[in-house]
Amino acid sequence: MEEGYNKSETSLGIDENIEGLLCYLLGWVTGIAFLILEKNNRFVRFHAMQSLTIFLSITVASMILGAIPYFGWLISVLLWLTSLLLWVVLMIKALKGELFKLPIAGDFAERFIGREQGGVKYKPSRFCSQCGNKVDPEDRFCGHCGTELDVGEDSARPQPAAATNNAASSKEPILSAKEQELSKYPDLSVSRSDKTDIEIKSVLADANWGVGKKRVEYSACLLANETEHTAVFWEMIKETGSGMDIGGGFKTESFTSGKSISGKVKEVRYGPDGKVIDYAWDYEKTRSIVEQVVNSNGWKFKTVLMKNKAMH
Repeated sequence: MEEGYNKSETSLGIDENIEGLLCYLLGWVTGIAFLILEKNNRFVRFHAMQSLTIFLSITVASMILGAIPYFGWLISVLLWLTSLLLWVVLMIKALKGELFKLPIAGDFAERFIGREQGGVKYKPSRFCSQCGNKVDPEDRFCGHCGTELDVGEDSARPQPAAATNNAASSKEPILSAKEQELSKYPDLSVSRSDKTDIEIKSVLADANWGVGKKRVEYSACLLANETEHTAVFWEMIKETGSGMDIGGGFKTESFTSGKSISGKVKEVRYGPDGKVIDYAWDYEKTRSIVEQVVNSNGWKFKTVLMKNKAMH
């Protein structure tokens, strides 16, 4: 589990990792149960829907195969052995707090639950406004400097007072510095926009395998507020496609999210002529570059869940 990970509350009051594991315990049966019982936690609801989708499909497929003479029962047995291995892997991943997404079933579960900035919503980390030390959500006092913490403490790491006092009065130096720094990375497309201040894009995959196609694109935008000396940042990964899907390959997502997403997405897919999709994306990398430029100019850096919060 990644450092800085903070668990979200659940309707049942059980640790969300345990609930995630239980979603798979009895296959699609516990999947349905937790979809009904768990109303709040998106992490649990994702695993519940994925459990329902994959294991109900396996159950139906096994029944159909079992009715086929001669070799049907053998294929059915092999399918159940594969599902047993998958069952164990999924429970372990959920217990570790990972958003392990299976092809097709995971995509369906994600669309059903609703994507919120690339995944499950978690409570953001908290930091002491006096010294910047990371504190637990339940802490009332900072363990480093002893400062009493506000209930509504901002999740973004605060900047030292000296940096704020020396903040650039205009946003233009910051925007120019961002463009210059991001230009060092050829995989990123950076441009000014009348809808926001800076738009950042990167095409992670653009595949066409004849009977289908898929495009995966990272998008981010930044809006600088000169009155508050605050730069607002939003980001997400968007997938579009059409036609028939390809079954070969895998996709894994292991990250925590909320106002700030941290973690990695990796996907490999194979088509008739070989590998058609192969990318790995670290959410924190691009955001860290932007944040460092903002902080070096004495401005505050703030991440948001909704894109319109980073638009004019």
